[in-house]
Amino acid sequence: MKPVYQTKFGPHGNCMQAAIASILELSLDDVPDFPTDDGDKQMGAVNAFLRPYGIILIHVTYSNKAKIPNLYHLLDGEGCKDGVMHTTVAFAGKTVHDPDLNRGELRAPIEIGFFVAIDPCELTCV
Repeated sequence: MKPVYQTKFGPHGNCMQAAIASILELSLDDVPDFPTDDGDKQMGAVNAFLRPYGIILIHVTYSNKAKIPNLYHLLDGEGCKDGVMHTTVAFAGKTVHDPDLNRGELRAPIEIGFFVAIDPCELTCV
């Protein structure tokens, strides 16, 4: 994981772009700025981008009782300062990188985004 920071803020910020760039260790410019106005459209764009890497992103509902494996994943929820939905990079359920230096922890985690191999037999290192 290589920390990358977002450049747009508020309801149409690019925190997901920065979080995915961080986990894949890419520059912000190498990852598209995904749409934020429609969740289905956003996930379609994210997975279209990830497909050439042999992975897709799936979201599951967050639970503080879940045993989350020791791996990097996305953690989505309400931002602590403004209540706007925000995405951070987490490891085993704990935020380890916030693409917004000024935001702070999530107020209420809602979803976990896991990267899943499309065909594990054909997966190569990213």
